[in-house]
Amino acid sequence: MSPIITWGLGAGLGVALVDAVTLLATRALGAGNESEFIIAWFNILANVVLFSTVGLRVGRLTGLIRSAAEAGVLAALVAATANVALTYALPQPGAGPIGPLDLVRTFAENVAIGGVLAWASGLYVTRGREAGSGRGLRR
Repeated sequence: MSPIITWGLGAGLGVALVDAVTLLATRALGAGNESEFIIAWFNILANVVLFSTVGLRVGRLTGLIRSAAEAGVLAALVAATANVALTYALPQPGAGPIGPLDLVRTFAENVAIGGVLAWASGLYVTRGREAGSGRGLRR
C-alpha cells in the first residue's frame, strides 16, 4: 500500500482520536474552566506533532514533497470528517444547529494545518537528502 495512504489514514485517525478526547474533556469540564485552555494547547501540540511526522515519514519514504503534502491533506480530511461526525452525534447542549459555514471552517482549518505542516516537513527531509547535508535519510 502507498505510504501516502498508510501514513495519511493512520495520522488522520490519530488526530481524530486526540480531537475526540479534547472535545469530550472540554465538555465534561464545562465552559469557562481554566483547564480548557491547557487541554486545547495539548490538542494543538499533538496535531502539530502528528501532521509533521506524516510529512517527515512520507517525504523520507518517497523523496517527494508533494507526496508528503498529500498525506497531510488526507490525514486532515480523515480528522475533519471524524470531528464533524462526532459533533453531529454529540451536539453541545444549548448550542444551535451546526451550519454549513461551521463545516467548511472545520475542513478548511484541518486541511490548511495538516497540508502545510506535512509539506514543510517533507520539504525539510527531501531538501536535506538532495543537498547531501546528512539531514535527509539515515537508516
